[in-house]
Amino acid sequence: MMSQYDLVASETEIDVLPDEVLLHIFSYLTVSEIKWKIAFVSRRWNALSKNDSLITSLEFGPNLSTEVIIGVLRSASHLQTLRLYSRRDANEILGEVAVSNKKLLCLKISSQRESSRMADISTETVLHTLRSCPKLNKLVLKRANFDRPEQFFKEFALVLPKLRKVNFNHNIQLGTEALHDMVEGLHNLEDLRIYCLYFNRIGSVTPYQNAPVTLLTTKLGSTLTVLKLNMLGLTDSVMPFVSGCVLLRVLHLYRLISINDESFILVGSLPFLEKLVVTVPRAITAAGWAELLSMDNLSQLKLLTISNSSAVDDNIMRIIATKNKQLVSLGLPGCRKIGMSGATAVIQGCRKLRSLNFFSTRGCISDSFHLIPVYLAELELLIYKPVDKHSIDLANLFTGMENLTFSTSYRYP
Repeated sequence: MMSQYDLVASETEIDVLPDEVLLHIFSYLTVSEIKWKIAFVSRRWNALSKNDSLITSLEFGPNLSTEVIIGVLRSASHLQTLRLYSRRDANEILGEVAVSNKKLLCLKISSQRESSRMADISTETVLHTLRSCPKLNKLVLKRANFDRPEQFFKEFALVLPKLRKVNFNHNIQLGTEALHDMVEGLHNLEDLRIYCLYFNRIGSVTPYQNAPVTLLTTKLGSTLTVLKLNMLGLTDSVMPFVSGCVLLRVLHLYRLISINDESFILVGSLPFLEKLVVTVPRAITAAGWAELLSMDNLSQLKLLTISNSSAVDDNIMRIIATKNKQLVSLGLPGCRKIGMSGATAVIQGCRKLRSLNFFSTRGCISDSFHLIPVYLAELELLIYKPVDKHSIDLANLFTGMENLTFSTSYRYP
């Protein structure tokens, strides 16, 4: 039987491990954990906590000075992930990355969603940085503005042979020709997100057209597992090519305004689909939704979001409750034909739900919420804001659900 003295001795045996083993263990911790916990354990651990190899991930917002960030980067030769957001000095920082952080695997640059200001990026600088980081496999440049966009989109993929994930959301410079040039240089891409819009006097417009989308889904159809497209202005002819990406697990189709039932239900042929997000599906009828959601392949869906559909009603909800029982997240913001019976069916039928979104729906839906503690004990997030006045006391409905967060706000994707 182990005594208390044996126990104390065993707890200190970690100190006999060599530095390289301890450093490997510490590498699984966050920078803050290393700085504020590991560094205070002992003098040896304090010295190890300052080892450059432990700085593998950094994130910088708008507050730190350029000089401080560059100083940190110079001491992070093993850096793998760098995120910059709302920085006006991105080009200066990228210049230092090209010199000091050549082992980088993931680069993310973005501006704040609430800000109208784009991240201004020098094409020459960013291409030089990408050439200097040949192991980079994930590139995220959201709300970015290039001084020579044609050159950037034509060349960036050519200098990154290991690139697997690309996110150019909200890049209004990614038009038809630029997207075509970009696709020509891509190989073996697994994750592509190009939700691109610009605004004019008649509203929002997608800069790219059918042809490059057809090209990219044809060329990358055997490797893509994640695809996020803006569909505004695209037509039914692209859907056979999208559904030909047979490895897709995540598919987001934003502003699906011009796509009709016959082409849309081709999504149901995707054998591995786990997450489906569709917004503003104006031409999809209740019959189209019923046929799609009844397909065997969609019975494995873990996440389903249908935004602002005028066709999703209580019958569709009953189909979801019957056919999509594996759902962990269900979002129906702006679907205002859903009533209490439809909400009741989902609450009783989809018992694995951890997130449920009824933002901007009818007030009568809340009459089913008393069933949530009974059937959705694991629910962690409920979003609900009625479009009409409906008096119900929600405060006392979820008193026993300590892990549940209730919210009345939602940001459309």
